Amino acid sequence: MMVARFKKIDKSSLWAALLVSIWFLVNLYLASQRSISCDEWPKFDYMGLGLKRALYMHLSELAPYAPGEIFLGAASKNLFGWFLPNEIWTRLPALGFGAATLALGFGLRLRFLVLPLLFSVTLTSFVTQFQPYAAMVFGGALAFAITHDENPEQPLLLGRLAWFNLFFGHIYGICFVALAQAFRRKWLEVAAGACGVVAILAVHFHLRRTFAPMHAEFPPAVEIIRQTGGTLTNPHKAAYLFLPLLAAGLVFLGGRRPTKLFSVAALLAATILAPMLASKAGDYMFLPRQIVGGVVPVLAVAALGFEWLLALVARKWGAAARQALLVTGWCLNIAASVLPWVLFVRGVPPFVDQPLHRLKALTREIVDSGATHVLWTETGTGSSGVWYFNSILGKASHLPAQNYRSHDLALQKDCWSRAGKPDFCVHLLTDLAFLYNAEHALGGSARVHELITSGDPVKFDAVVHSLDEFRNAGKVVVLRTW
Repeated sequence: MMVARFKKIDKSSLWAALLVSIWFLVNLYLASQRSISCDEWPKFDYMGLGLKRALYMHLSELAPYAPGEIFLGAASKNLFGWFLPNEIWTRLPALGFGAATLALGFGLRLRFLVLPLLFSVTLTSFVTQFQPYAAMVFGGALAFAITHDENPEQPLLLGRLAWFNLFFGHIYGICFVALAQAFRRKWLEVAAGACGVVAILAVHFHLRRTFAPMHAEFPPAVEIIRQTGGTLTNPHKAAYLFLPLLAAGLVFLGGRRPTKLFSVAALLAATILAPMLASKAGDYMFLPRQIVGGVVPVLAVAALGFEWLLALVARKWGAAARQALLVTGWCLNIAASVLPWVLFVRGVPPFVDQPLHRLKALTREIVDSGATHVLWTETGTGSSGVWYFNSILGKASHLPAQNYRSHDLALQKDCWSRAGKPDFCVHLLTDLAFLYNAEHALGGSARVHELITSGDPVKFDAVVHSLDEFRNAGKVVVLRTW
C-alpha cells in the first residue's frame, strides 16, 4: 500500500521539494554569515521588550506594518533563540516566507520560471534579514498563484495560505491577496483583507510616534526604471532578457485570455506602481524593496511569454527553429539567473542598500589589528558596527558617545576603555549625506580627504566604507563592509 501511494506522488513535486530544501539550507548559511544591519536592530531590540511593548513599538513606527512580523519573531526567539545565533533565529520567519514563495512558484508549472526564482538575488537579499519584505514577496507570489490558478485541487490550499497571509503577512501582501481573491469572487477573504488593512492603519495612526520629516527626493526617472527592472527580474542587467519576455507574456494573455490579462495587469500595477505611489505620497525615499511583491508575477508572466514565443516560432518556422530558440533561451536564462547570484554571494551588492554585510568579521579584524582610531564613513551601518564592537570589547567598557565637528563635518565618537591598553575609538560620520555612503559625498569629498590625512583631530589607523572603491585615503588602511 505504501509503495502504491509513493508511486502516485508526482516526480516534479519531489524535485521541487528537494530544490526548496537545498535553497533553504544555502540561504540559511548566507543568513548566518550576513551581519545584522541597522534596519534590523529596531526589530531585534523589540524582541527583548515583551510582546505587548514590542507590538506597540512596531505599530507606532514611521510606516504602518502588520503585527504578524512581531508574532513570528517572538515565536522564533522562544523556539530557537536559546541555542541559535542572533543572525539565524531572527531571520527564520523570512526564510520560511522565502521557501513558501519558491514552492508557490514551482507550483505554477512554468519551466522557464524555475531558475530565475531559484537564483533570485532579490529573494535571497530579503530572506537573509530580519525585515518584513520577504513576506511582501510571498504576498505577491500568493496573489499571482490565486489569479493564475487553474488546478481544481489547489483552491483549498491557496485559500488557507490566504488566511495565513492575512494574519502574518505584510500589509501590502494583504492588499495583493485581497485583490486576487476579488477576481476569484472570494468575497469573505476580500472583506477580511480590507478589514485587516483598515484596522492596521487605524491603530498605526492612533499610536504613531513623532518623527522628523523625511522630505526625501525621488531619484530621476531613469534611475527608478533601472532599479525597478533589476529588482523585479534579477539585478546586474538581467532585465534586458526578462522584461521583453514580460511584454511577450502580456501580449499572449491579451490575445488568448483578455480577462486574465486584466487581472494580471491589475496585480502588476498593485505590486509595482501602487507601492511607488504610496512611497511618493508618504514623502518616503524610493528604494527597490518597496516593489518586491512584483518579483514572482513579473518572472511568471515572462515565463509565459517565452512559452508563447516557442509555440509561435514552431508554427511559423518549424520544430528546428523552435529547438534553436529553446536552447538559446535556456542558455540566456542560465546566464541571467545564475551569474548575478554568484556575483551577489561573492559580495557584489545588487542594489544600493542590499550588500551582504560582513560587519561581524570586520569588527573582529579591526580589534585584532591593534587599531585605536577608526573612521566609519557610512552612517547606515555605524550602529551595527558599534553593536558588534560592544559584543567584542564588552558593553560595560563602552564610554558615553561624544559629538563633535572637524573639517566642517559632523562626527560621533564612540570609545571603549581597555585595561592596560589605549582606548579604542570609532569616529562615525553622521551627516545625512553619508547615510548610504554616496559616491559624491565620500569618494570626491575634499573635507573627508582632509579629515583622514591631516591627523587632526586624530591619526586614523583605518577607514571603513561601503563603496565599490574608496579613494583619497592616502596611506590609511581601507576596509569595506561587504
